[in-house]
Amino acid sequence: CGVGEDISFDIEMINKYKLKVIFVDPTPRSILYFDKIKKNLGSNKSQGYSSHGYQNINSYDLSQIKNDNINFVKQAIWIKSDNKVKLYYPKNKLNVSLSVSNFSNGYRKDTDFIEVKSLTYNDLLKQFNITKLTLIKLDIEGAEYEVIFNLLKNNILPDQILVEFDELYTYQLNKLGKYLKLHSYLIKKNYISAKTNHFSNQLYLKRECLKKLL
Repeated sequence: CGVGEDISFDIEMINKYKLKVIFVDPTPRSILYFDKIKKNLGSNKSQGYSSHGYQNINSYDLSQIKNDNINFVKQAIWIKSDNKVKLYYPKNKLNVSLSVSNFSNGYRKDTDFIEVKSLTYNDLLKQFNITKLTLIKLDIEGAEYEVIFNLLKNNILPDQILVEFDELYTYQLNKLGKYLKLHSYLIKKNYISAKTNHFSNQLYLKRECLKKLL
């Protein structure tokens, strides 16, 4: 959830493990970006990945990827179904990601936004007939707290949760407290923080899954 203009992680996972990936993002630029990828299915990689947030379509190895491997949902993942959600444009309009909390604009409510339809993880599981959720990846610009809390409260427990806690970049104590509250709840639900990168990117694993790896 949160495609932006970089799905390098997902493409590499598909190529290595022959997975089916469900992409969720309602932002206009992400939808256009994904349409370009679908038009290039079957193409070979012709350049390396970039180090910034935009990946050229030619940087993906799409030679073995079929339509069945990729599904795109043009809605916002949230805690309510068929709800209208406001997504605010970032302070830097060159950036692709929109935010439900508008943290990049100081949480103001008078900046530019779009309204999109929402869905929950329960909706996704039903729509795609998923009985076991192996991995979720969240880069959803401040909505991750509510979404993960909702997952755990509904006893939807993915084996792996990859998440970026974007609001930690505000360096506000109340946002750190918000993160620590969710972190404690994840520990209570038998997850461990297995890896951290740049303090905001975290991988949580179910303890039972870690035991299988050891």
